[in-house]
This record gives sequence, structure tokens and C-alpha cells, in this order.
Amino acid sequence: MKLAISIILIILFILVLIKYNSNNLNFLTGTRIEEEDDKDNMNFFSLESFNSVPKDFICDKNDVACILSYQHYNKDCKNSFGTWKKFQDLNHESKINGKKVKIYSIDSSLNPNISLGGKVDGPRVSLVSRYNIVDYDGRLNLENLEKFLEKNI
Repeated sequence: MKLAISIILIILFILVLIKYNSNNLNFLTGTRIEEEDDKDNMNFFSLESFNSVPKDFICDKNDVACILSYQHYNKDCKNSFGTWKKFQDLNHESKINGKKVKIYSIDSSLNPNISLGGKVDGPRVSLVSRYNIVDYDGRLNLENLEKFLEKNI
């Protein structure tokens, strides 16, 4: 009996260590630990105000989608949210060179099978058309993102 209790305690201890190291203690509390930190760092808007990629999204022949892949826990991603929100507000559903532009975002930590962000830990921007994907590799500021759109559409 003592052996069974010892084994159960060891297993629970290991689970807590694994969850603690991954910053995910949801199974203990039922709420996100970082919830308050996220609210403080969101600069007056939340991720819900981003246009998320629709399920089963496919670009039509006259559409392009500029997509930010981010991780909700990453500080660089959080720092880029203000710029991305402005970029989204300026360009979502606009037309450039006869193409309808859609500006989306996706949390790649919650969608690990998405290949847009690659294995990059940090914000990643990709321009997706029906047959092509172009990755952006510059600084995430409004002026550079606008130039990226104009150059690649």
C-alpha cells in the first residue's frame, strides 16, 4: 500500500514539474496563469480584435492574405501586436493591384501543424496567394509592412 502511494506521489510530482516548466498549470487551477500579464501587455486591445484565419481558409484567385504567425507567450510577439493591429486596420479588405487583401493572424503555439511560421519562435509574417507563399524577413513596423505588400502583390 505504501509503495502504491509513493508511486502516485512521484507521478504527480513529475506532472507538476513538467507543467511548471512549460508555463502551463491550467490543470491545477482551471484558469490561465498569464491572464493578468496578457491584459497588461495588450495595449488597449485584445487578441480577439485580430482577424483570425478562418477554418479551412483558401485564397480565391484574386485574393491574397497577409498572415502574422505568433505565439501568445512570446515577448517579441506581444511587442508587435500594436503594429500589426494598425496594419490590419489599414489594409484588411482593401484592394491592391486588383487583388483583395485580407489581413489575418494565427497563434502558432495553439496550431502547431501550421507550416506558415515554420519552427520560428517569434512573430512571422507571410503573404499567401492561391499558388505562392512569400515570407517577410524585415523589421515589423508599419512602413516596412506596407512596402512588403506593395512589392509582392
